[in-house]
Amino acid sequence: MKSIKNICCILIGAVALLASCSKNYGYQFENGTGSVGYNDSTGLEVDTAMDRVDASKFTAAQIYPGMVTPVQPRIKDTLLQIDLNYQTATASDLRVSVLPSNWISTGLWAPAGELIKIVIPDGIYGLTVQVGSHTDNLTGKDVLQRDPVIVVRRTLYPGVNYVRNLYGGLVYILPQRPLGQVLPVIFSGVCAGANFVLGKTTDEEWRQMISKTSVPFFEIIGKRIAFTLPKANLSLVSIPSPTALMQKWDSLIKAVYYDWYGLSDNNPDIKNRSPYLPWRIVFDIQPSVGAMHSGDPIVAGQTSGYFYQAVTIGQLEQSNWGVFHEIGHNMQMHSTWTFSSNGEVTCNLFSLKKSSIYNYIPGPLNDGWYGTGGQTPGAASFLALDSSAKDWSVLTNLGQFYPRMAIYAQIFEKYGYGFMTYLATAARNARFTSIDNQSKIDFFYERLSEYTHTDMYRFMREWGLKVSQTSRKAIAAKGYRKLMTNVWMYNPITNTGGDQILRSEHARTSWLLTLPSAHASYPGTNLIDNNATTFWNSNYSGTGIASVGNITYQSTNTAVGAVYPQSLTVKTGAAPITASGFYLQQRNNSANSNSHIKDLTIAISNDGTNWETLGTFPLLYGNTNVATWAKQYIEIPGGDKTFQYFRYTWSKPVNDNYTALAEIGTWIY
Repeated sequence: MKSIKNICCILIGAVALLASCSKNYGYQFENGTGSVGYNDSTGLEVDTAMDRVDASKFTAAQIYPGMVTPVQPRIKDTLLQIDLNYQTATASDLRVSVLPSNWISTGLWAPAGELIKIVIPDGIYGLTVQVGSHTDNLTGKDVLQRDPVIVVRRTLYPGVNYVRNLYGGLVYILPQRPLGQVLPVIFSGVCAGANFVLGKTTDEEWRQMISKTSVPFFEIIGKRIAFTLPKANLSLVSIPSPTALMQKWDSLIKAVYYDWYGLSDNNPDIKNRSPYLPWRIVFDIQPSVGAMHSGDPIVAGQTSGYFYQAVTIGQLEQSNWGVFHEIGHNMQMHSTWTFSSNGEVTCNLFSLKKSSIYNYIPGPLNDGWYGTGGQTPGAASFLALDSSAKDWSVLTNLGQFYPRMAIYAQIFEKYGYGFMTYLATAARNARFTSIDNQSKIDFFYERLSEYTHTDMYRFMREWGLKVSQTSRKAIAAKGYRKLMTNVWMYNPITNTGGDQILRSEHARTSWLLTLPSAHASYPGTNLIDNNATTFWNSNYSGTGIASVGNITYQSTNTAVGAVYPQSLTVKTGAAPITASGFYLQQRNNSANSNSHIKDLTIAISNDGTNWETLGTFPLLYGNTNVATWAKQYIEIPGGDKTFQYFRYTWSKPVNDNYTALAEIGTWIY
């Protein structure tokens, strides 16, 4: 009986549940489990009509990019091996502006208005097809030499894909990422172009392809750079050997950009690895900006001049400012050291590097230095101004582009082109990027000081660049010596100048001197009278001079003047001074150099009791060399010192019992 009751309860509950489901709550929903076979609601139709030609843009396509002839063969089911095994890096990895992306050239052309078919293997995703090379969008331009948008991109899926470009164009495969394999892809409805690939195509094979195709554009592709060029220009300028041409391009891209930036192929650290993919230069009848612009791809105006520069080895070596300028833009390091008013400047440094390889002076640098060719004010006139009147950021102070290159040319020519390698490597590997323009100036100043082992503050100041106190203290803590010459006046065109010593001599009006003795005719005051023809002489006859004013004599006796070693001591006034060195001037007399001293031991003190010996320094002496009469400057080993007393000590003069000196003093850089 118990089991029968349980069954009855279950049945009653089920009936109640069914009854409750029939209750109307005011909403009506269609049963979602009933009917099947709904029509596709996306509205997407796939164009598969390979035999249909859309001629709606034929007129525009004939204008640009051009069309193949009607008799040009269309290829069916051609198999290409697409290499998807490559390395990637981002611009932020290298801290540059732009790196090349991967346009995989197929060497095929899609005819205008005709459908092409692409078959992708099963399981392969992340590919895009691009038909057309000219990606600049000219929408909104007042004057058009071609239609604004003439490139088509479509996502590719496993299986059969179709794409039509009403203007036609070269066919590229654009992968989202490396797939680590070589992919077999089948194309139909395309025409064979004339692409040269360094290491895969011979010169003769390329010439045969060019002669047989009516495809209006061809490509020459190296490891590090690729050009998309109009075939029509070959009637004006021939390419005798695309192999030699692209080998030259590759070698210069490596030397001028990658080696100089401290990058290397296959470096395990991605920050220091050369870009794997080639820069792409596309010639376009109407670039969207200027005659040529940077980016990915770099777009160049379709002129005979640019074509000549691109395909002629001599022009590549001695000219072609434009392509190197635009790749230079892509390689600029704005996040670390490219400070303000450098946008059109540091992109040109790579042309300076190339000119150093081939030993010529680029015209823009010449104009920038001398202020010719409209580049005014020039660097030379700017640098001759008082430092208080200079401001790097003011264009009326300094011409906008080429004059500013001179600061870098001075560094490269004076200290070596290796500075760029040091700077770029430090920028890539810095823990942080620069937060503002001042940080960029400071970064540049600190790296320049490190590279030269010199505090380059004065150089920066003379170029109108303000360095922060924090940065100055950081360099001071490294103990680098101060700049010793006016390097900012170095002429990077003639490699002359900039060698004037920057010694600033201390005033001596408050100095107190202690001397062994003095002859009545040659007092100690002559040592600090700024007159090289007067001199002090230790007493050699009669009664010496007694102490007076700021001069103390230890004796008036002639015998004291002949006792060696002898010393003179100077108190520099009421407060210590900081000095970079000392100077001494021998007696100026060609007939009598017997009293010249041969070497000098220098010591310093802050209290006149405890002394630090700086060293013993040889001097010029004798009457056969006029240089012996000039001031002889002695630099303090290890850099500046602060002191209130200094002492000169010397042994017996050349050929006399008595000493004669014209001037003594201290100086600072």
